[in-house]
Order: sequence, then C-alpha cells, then structure tokens
Amino acid sequence: MPGLPATGPMALSFRPGGGVLPSEGFVVCFRPEHRAPWTGNFAAAFCALSAVYAHPDGRQALVIAGGACYVVDPDQARATSEFGGDICAAIETVEPKAVVLAGLVDVCVVTPDEVWRSPRASWDGISNLRCDAGRIFGDGWDALNDAWRPFVLDLNTKELTGGAYPKELP
Repeated sequence: MPGLPATGPMALSFRPGGGVLPSEGFVVCFRPEHRAPWTGNFAAAFCALSAVYAHPDGRQALVIAGGACYVVDPDQARATSEFGGDICAAIETVEPKAVVLAGLVDVCVVTPDEVWRSPRASWDGISNLRCDAGRIFGDGWDALNDAWRPFVLDLNTKELTGGAYPKELP
C-alpha cells in the first residue's frame, strides 16, 4: 500500500522484539480467505529491498521490509518468525521450491519445511544473484583484493563453492 490507511481498523505493528511501531514502515494489506482483510505496518531495517513473496509452504507470506524478513501467517494476523536485516536481493526458485534471500555476507534459503543459511560467501555484499537447475549463482565481494568473486550454492546439498570469503582464516 502507498501508506497507512486513513480510515478503518488500525494497522497491526510488526517490529523485531514486538511493540508498537511509532511511524510508518512498509505497509501491506492482507486479504486472507478465512478472516477479514487486515493491514500490517512492518518496521524496516537498513537495506533498500521491500517486497512480499509467497512462502514456499503455500500458507504464509514473506514480508521483506528494508531488508528485515517477517514470516507472516495471514489467517492469524501474526508473524511466526523474523530474521535478517541485511536482505538486499531475493529470487524465487521452482525446483526445489524456495525463496532465496541474499544478505551482505551469506544467502538464506526459505523452503516449505525450513530456513537455512549458506556458509559465508562474501566480505560485504552479494550481487548478480540468479538460479539455474537447483543452483544459486552470484558474486561475493572480496575486500582483500577489491574484486567480485563468483560462487555457486547447491540448493539440494547446501554446498557452497567459490565466493570471496576464505574457508579458513590464518
């Protein structure tokens, strides 16, 4: 929505740790099958990405507000979990069914059954996120060499190859 509704029921506040959001955040209107429509006001973190994705479980929604992710049950009008803060890119995959969220240093994968994080792939930033045949491709920032380094994340094995962050630090 372009902003908080001027009339009707008040928007429900969502922010890490709970409590009332004192200002307008990312505003989303939900129209669930089993209850009246309702509006959520989601506190943003520090990244530019704000979007809504269908959760791969087919029941919930993923609301990304300025890089913070809220897993929302629209029928219950509540967040079932919160994570992130640095989510800067997202893509949906078909096989396996998932939503892939790129943070500043790693990738978070939301499947119908779990949420898991990749090993660290970058010092500070992930770009060029794309999916092909169950693998996520991207570039991680190599601060030591001032360059982008490619990585591949296999969604089935959860194995990360490449990237900019050394597997072992001296």
